Amino acid sequence: MIWKAHAKLNLYLRITGRLETGFHSLETVFQEIDLHDELIWKPEPHNGFQLHVDGPDLGPLESNLVYKAVKLFSAESSICVHGQLILKKKIPHGGGLGGGSSDAAATLSGMNRYYKSPLSEERLRKLAAELGSDVPFFLQGGTCRAQGRGELLQPMELASEFPRRGFLFIPPCPAPTAQVYQAYAQSRPAVWQTRKKRQKHISWGRNDLTEAACAVQPNLKSVRDVFRDSLPRELIFMTGSGSTWVWLTEKRQVPHLPFPFEVRQIPFQFES
Repeated sequence: MIWKAHAKLNLYLRITGRLETGFHSLETVFQEIDLHDELIWKPEPHNGFQLHVDGPDLGPLESNLVYKAVKLFSAESSICVHGQLILKKKIPHGGGLGGGSSDAAATLSGMNRYYKSPLSEERLRKLAAELGSDVPFFLQGGTCRAQGRGELLQPMELASEFPRRGFLFIPPCPAPTAQVYQAYAQSRPAVWQTRKKRQKHISWGRNDLTEAACAVQPNLKSVRDVFRDSLPRELIFMTGSGSTWVWLTEKRQVPHLPFPFEVRQIPFQFES
């Protein structure tokens, strides 16, 4: 059986403060898109659990969120998971597209379906939040406005005139999430701790982490400047903590840009 793990965009990302846990609080709009990884589950009743990754080397398997999701599911459900899970990576690593979090969510929901729903949706959401701030969104999918660390979700609908497709520009320089948030924190004054109020109006394309990502990966600043010069009135922004840039448009062609981007055309995905 095959489980799809879709990528996401942050159509808007505003840092609102810092929580007592040390995490940043934020407001964002998550949008699920068609780009996805695949997880292939092969039950093998007597061979224990094995994870195989078909894609770039992402480090020890024990640190992979898919592996952690299986272990959490097993502990919470008291089920010994036996089988082979093959992760086929298509979502770029370190691009701000949520690939690892989506893989974890697809694993939790897939395992729960296979073992005939031993865990309620509430318990799945609890496990998802333990694995990562945006993992709960991937259990839900679609379009959601989020608060807290990103785990407090409210489904929403985009206006009919909002572009439902566009292009991803993926530079060959990932921006590690932890380093980007650290750079953001270092750029703030020491008194910056107060949580800001939720904004009523969303500034589409706003991303408070853009400058921090450019500090971590200086090449991204040149990328940003080229976009501003080449496509000055278009909705172009960085997603998540970077390094992927997004151009939302109904156009079907991409202008020549002087960077070695990987370019992918993406429709939105409204059903998981």
